[in-house]
Amino acid sequence: MTHSRGGTRQNAWRALLLLAVLAAPLLLSACGRKNWPKPPGPPDQVIYPRQYPSR
Repeated sequence: MTHSRGGTRQNAWRALLLLAVLAAPLLLSACGRKNWPKPPGPPDQVIYPRQYPSR
């Protein structure tokens, strides 16, 4: 009985598909954020972003 290389190639595609299915939630996890990040502390005491002098 001879084995073809198609089985090995099929296993590689299955492994790639499994990796994509497992990686997708990790990569898309930040898509549901609603607002921009806010600096800590009271707004009147936040000192950044600043305008830095140019050279």
